[in-house]
Amino acid sequence: MLFNLTVSELKVCISSLQPKSAKYFLSILSQNQTSLQVSDDYFSMIVSTLLSVIVTSEPLLFYDVVPFLHYLEPDELIGLLPPLQDDKEVLQVLSHYAGSLSETQRLALGFWLRRSTLFQNLTRMDDTFILRVGNLLPLFSLDVFLQLSTQQVVNILPSLPWDLTPPYQRIVASKVLQAPNITVQDVELMGRCVCQADVQDLKPYGQNMDISLALRRNLFECVRRGDFFPDSMMLEFLFGDLQFQDIRNFSLESVPKLSVVIRSLGYNFLQGLRPEQLLPVLSDVASVTLTSAQARELVQKVLNPGNVSDEVLSHLGSLVLGISPTILQTLSTNQLVKLLPGLTSNADMLSSAQIMAVFRTMWASGNVSLKLMELGPLLPSLPLIMLRTRSKEVLSSLSNLRPMAGVKWSQQQALLLIREATQMSRISDGVRSSANSVTGTNCDSLRSLLQDNTIQAIEKFRDVINSLPQHVVRCALDKVIPLPPSLTLLKSLSSQMIAEIQTSAVSLLPAKSCRHVLNILKSEAQSVAALPQQRRFVLLDALISCLNSAGTTSTQAQFIVLGVLTPFVRGSAFLTLSQGMMLQNVERVTNYCYPQETQLPLSQLLQETQGFGSTARWTSQLLKRLDRLVPLLPLASLKSLNMAAISSRWLFQMLFEERKWRKSALGTACRKTQTVEQQAENMQKQRIVFQRLFLSRSMPRSSAVLAPECGIVRGSIVSAWGVDVLMRMTSVNFMDCLEEIGLDPDIPNSELIPLLDRVLKIAGPVSVLPNNVLIRLGRLATKLMVQQLKAVSLGDLQVMEAFGRQQEWTISQLNTLVNGFMQSHNVTAKDLNTLHLVTLGYVICGLPEKDMEQMKPLEFCSAVMYLGHLALSCTEQQLEALARLCNGNDIFGPVSGWTEDIFLEIGSVAAGLQDIELSSLVLEQIQGLTPLAISLIHPKKFAVSFSSQQLQLFSWSQAKAVTEQQRKLLDIEQMRALTLALIEDSGNQTYRAGKSHADHCSYHTLLHLSTLLPVLYVLYIVQPTVVLSLVNRKQ
Repeated sequence: MLFNLTVSELKVCISSLQPKSAKYFLSILSQNQTSLQVSDDYFSMIVSTLLSVIVTSEPLLFYDVVPFLHYLEPDELIGLLPPLQDDKEVLQVLSHYAGSLSETQRLALGFWLRRSTLFQNLTRMDDTFILRVGNLLPLFSLDVFLQLSTQQVVNILPSLPWDLTPPYQRIVASKVLQAPNITVQDVELMGRCVCQADVQDLKPYGQNMDISLALRRNLFECVRRGDFFPDSMMLEFLFGDLQFQDIRNFSLESVPKLSVVIRSLGYNFLQGLRPEQLLPVLSDVASVTLTSAQARELVQKVLNPGNVSDEVLSHLGSLVLGISPTILQTLSTNQLVKLLPGLTSNADMLSSAQIMAVFRTMWASGNVSLKLMELGPLLPSLPLIMLRTRSKEVLSSLSNLRPMAGVKWSQQQALLLIREATQMSRISDGVRSSANSVTGTNCDSLRSLLQDNTIQAIEKFRDVINSLPQHVVRCALDKVIPLPPSLTLLKSLSSQMIAEIQTSAVSLLPAKSCRHVLNILKSEAQSVAALPQQRRFVLLDALISCLNSAGTTSTQAQFIVLGVLTPFVRGSAFLTLSQGMMLQNVERVTNYCYPQETQLPLSQLLQETQGFGSTARWTSQLLKRLDRLVPLLPLASLKSLNMAAISSRWLFQMLFEERKWRKSALGTACRKTQTVEQQAENMQKQRIVFQRLFLSRSMPRSSAVLAPECGIVRGSIVSAWGVDVLMRMTSVNFMDCLEEIGLDPDIPNSELIPLLDRVLKIAGPVSVLPNNVLIRLGRLATKLMVQQLKAVSLGDLQVMEAFGRQQEWTISQLNTLVNGFMQSHNVTAKDLNTLHLVTLGYVICGLPEKDMEQMKPLEFCSAVMYLGHLALSCTEQQLEALARLCNGNDIFGPVSGWTEDIFLEIGSVAAGLQDIELSSLVLEQIQGLTPLAISLIHPKKFAVSFSSQQLQLFSWSQAKAVTEQQRKLLDIEQMRALTLALIEDSGNQTYRAGKSHADHCSYHTLLHLSTLLPVLYVLYIVQPTVVLSLVNRKQ
């Protein structure tokens, strides 16, 4: 009956309870908690009311409240928990229920615990008490946790949370493995902590059959999850003295045991495997994620191009990565269906040519609903021109395919589908379609879909809306969402949509809505990381404003509540929030994204006298706490690092964590915001840490650091080692790591030549290099001489595609490659099909302009989605020839009628549009110009084509893409417009080309000006009148 009351009515009742009645009420609530169908708001109110009203006068009631603490927000925990940190019984109850708390709730609980006097010296604490509060101990800093004795760590294993961070895992692994008389159960309870074990700590257990078996089981899981790459010492522990290089002596029974570590066994092992050894364990091997070159080695053993077995196809799994497009294009639809489970589960790692080979066979015919279900994760790579032919069928199928929710579309696909959906809706409502108009159709189309029943429309087209360009979502939401938006509506929005809500609306959100927005954005922080800098700033300003309004005003509470979003606030605000807090919790913030503008204040915090002080005095234990934050420090600080504190083990582990983080969704988004120069600087910082290690007196000259194994290099950041170290690797290890070396984008160009020379010295001249070596060269291939390239056979599409992914070719190399490809396939330019063009990639710029004009428009415009993502080094005339292929009536039509999705589809090829075509572009068309396309437009054409009115319509990312050479040729009005585009694009108020049109003297705009002072200063030096006129306009 109580829950028939409103939350506010029930609060009155709870407030009036006597302690005994409250205790009885909580016991009844605990017994019926799972069966009660009420919202969390009721439980949250009950707990907060009891803590604030009754527990303050009757502390014993806190025991009964503890099981419900997970209903409180982190900031509520900080403000409401009673001062019972030294009550042992309270701590034991908290430890029992701490596992039900979220990460940020545990962080808040950790701050509360640190006011306890009981944990000042863990070595003197009663072991029984330590055991009972084991779940709370990882909430303390690493320094405190390290005080635990080996036996204490063994005792608390059953209560440790499963998601310990790597620094804590290392302590657990080290202390448990060094403890006397550990059991199999202890090893099993270690779980993921075993992944951080030092092989030297494992060796003593090699002769204990039961414990070594349990350790190996855990370690195999670590390898399967990708938690580490085993080196030779670890392989020796896992398999004894098995000689991996002599595969001829392996029995069939030995191979299954090796499947989980097959990626670490080297190319000699893979090349030596016989089909009869591989086929019986194909499913086991195919469950491991291999590189494309490794997968190719194995695929060639089981896939006979002349007689492809359906059974083999259905068991290939991750080995599909090694199937050449040459083979894929020969498979029938039925054969590709057999292969689809492997293709879709590895979609993110397939090459563009592999995906195109599948689409060319599978998309043209058959039931669309079935195609959507089958092709799922491959759909974002479907060319727009292919989707257009069946877009109505796709839309008709979408509402019936909710089980496949989560499929992403490309931005251009989403725009096309939304426009088609609007047309279909208007036709069904008897309204004449206006879809042929260009200006505003995307925003209007989405708005018309959302305005009648916003939540229902979002649910129906969620996957499509999530994939739309940010400015379209922002525009439509601004026009259809009431201010402030309701919590129900917010719960229907994805993180990408929430990130595009008007920031003025965000700052006005009530407490529950504000916290919901925060939780959604924190769960997918990459949505915030991907925003332009100014947009991030104003969004975080708005979130802090709504937190203040909700009563979360202390910096401690805001630091905890913002969590992973903290580094996205402005520098001064970051310093305010992080002062003191960062130092206490530094091991918990190592996986955050730190944009360039936050790295300086971060380094100031870490090196302050009241912080950790000068890097010259940092200890090895502190480095373990900081982990991947260390290379974010300035160069001067890194050069002063205490050499005695740096160990090779810590350095390898730190680089492994960095590598893993870069592959995460947040890491990927964070890296994309960095310029090439910033990435090069980060690489240089990592090398400086290596140099400090090399200079250490404790470093033996025979150390594995100076001549590393491939397993160690592969599990780190390759470019961090430097060319001198890589050249000292043994021939076997160097060739095993060739693919990783060739793929690293940060190795300086000057180091590629000696690395290539090493390959040729080991494997022989180019004329005898097998395809399996050629596809592993990566960037090293760009240093082959023209005469050497002429000796390469390009008949295998996989080899050509490997070369076509590289950007650093010279003109003569490009000409040689494209001629060699056409000769190998006996085709001319007019015979090139979509698959050929996708395979060529950057090498397409080796075709003369007259040959480009001979290409079939439909084939090229089916490949342009892939080619448009590349910073093509074509001449202006070549780009113009390519752009003309797409404006035929049977392709995309005249440029004047192109919509935003077409510009997004052709990407960099738009740089080839005529100046008269560019000068005629309207708002929606300009929005479709990718920053890459803008950067590739010839400077003279750029200056002639874009008026000041058009430049002011640029988004922040478009304006930022304008090159220095392009700026130099702009007149005063154009420069002023471009500067305004950079300053005003906050997305704060009214939508217009993704920009804010708030009052020019607004608080947010003034803050944006502060971040752009360097830009304005340089502009003043070059063109002072531009800045002066800009200031006058502001006044």
